[in-house]
Amino acid sequence: MKRTIGKLLVLLIIAMFFLTACEETLTHVVTWEHEDGSVLKTENVIHGTMPNYTGQKPVKNPSGGNEYEFDGWTPELTEVTSDQTYTAMFKIKTTRTVTWMNYDGKVLKTDEVKKGDAPVHPDGSKLTPPSPTYRLEFDAGSASVPEEPVVVYQYKFKEWFSRDQNNNYRDQVFTATYDTYGPGSESHPDGELADLTDFTFKSSSSNPYATNTGHFCHITDNMK
Repeated sequence: MKRTIGKLLVLLIIAMFFLTACEETLTHVVTWEHEDGSVLKTENVIHGTMPNYTGQKPVKNPSGGNEYEFDGWTPELTEVTSDQTYTAMFKIKTTRTVTWMNYDGKVLKTDEVKKGDAPVHPDGSKLTPPSPTYRLEFDAGSASVPEEPVVVYQYKFKEWFSRDQNNNYRDQVFTATYDTYGPGSESHPDGELADLTDFTFKSSSSNPYATNTGHFCHITDNMK
């Protein structure tokens, strides 16, 4: 009798083990769809676990003058117990992205600003300006900066510039621009604003948003 009970217990344990194993490996098909009905991704998800979308973030093209941003899934995500389809939801975007860049194309920060509102401009006086332009020495056809360099031009922040300066309903990129000053003197230790009407300016190749505003972006040639 004891042997029979023992065998039954062993069989019961084995049966429970296989049932548990089968339950753990049971999977269901989860389909992720765009709101237009197109399939973004399908995957097999283990029974009793939470689905997790790992594909590219769904996007919706602008229409009717509105932009859209992803707003989650419908129905609400729950533990998977059967095949399930989730549909991407979108909402009208009420903010825009404002990017602040230095003269060299380095992104300083980005802000999300409510559409229609003007952005708050950062303090430009704390930015790192372009390095001074020095007088070069020429020897045997090569140019170099002397051990005791003489400043020809130095640069000071002037203003933030954007091609969409006054458009507060779309993304904007503001670039720091700099006035060009001559070397300091006893009467003007910070230098005087330079007259550069004879010099050519161009946008920095690292900053495609820069434009010829009459202020420093990049000087093609140094003075000699």
